[in-house]
Amino acid sequence: MRDSAVLDDVASQLRHLTDLTSGAARHLQDAVVLLGLAHSPFQALPAGRKAELVEGGAAGISAAMDQLAPAPDLLVDAAEQLAFEVHQKKGPAAGRAGPSRLSAAQSAALRAIARGRVEISRLDGPVKLLCRGYRVHTTTVQALQRRHLLHRQPLPGPGPLQLVPDRERLGLSGEGAAVLAAAFTQPPPAHRPRPALAPPQSHLRAR
Repeated sequence: MRDSAVLDDVASQLRHLTDLTSGAARHLQDAVVLLGLAHSPFQALPAGRKAELVEGGAAGISAAMDQLAPAPDLLVDAAEQLAFEVHQKKGPAAGRAGPSRLSAAQSAALRAIARGRVEISRLDGPVKLLCRGYRVHTTTVQALQRRHLLHRQPLPGPGPLQLVPDRERLGLSGEGAAVLAAAFTQPPPAHRPRPALAPPQSHLRAR
């Protein structure tokens, strides 16, 4: 695979991911410094200055989150391309003894969940799915849950007294990741969105 165009593409995506994570780490480092100064027990700050530092720390955390937003897409794309290419090099008999196969709807749902695109909401009464860029049906998610391929991750709520999380993000269990990896040896869906490899956000160091 040394001369593979797919391998070059995967390497490019992973380099871009490295740039994004490095930029996010710098934003978080600055946020730690600013919030540490704001809440330092060793010096009393004017209220205005403290609010300014807290605002700067929050902005750093928000910038890091924005920087990392493309990461799940980059990782899933790279894994899918590489797995399919390796499978093709090994020949059609490779990978047939892996985990049980998925239906087209289940495969699409697992891909969406791996990208962090599927959440569960209780904000408007009955439980419902929130999907960004994908069509994922509740019955498909229920079928995947019965196979123990998913787990739920509570997301921060609006208030400290919240006993039941209003939103949960669906993620893959270990078995779900193995099943999806086996599905990557099949041709990827034609409609699969590809994130643009935009340059990382410019980073200003805190003074």
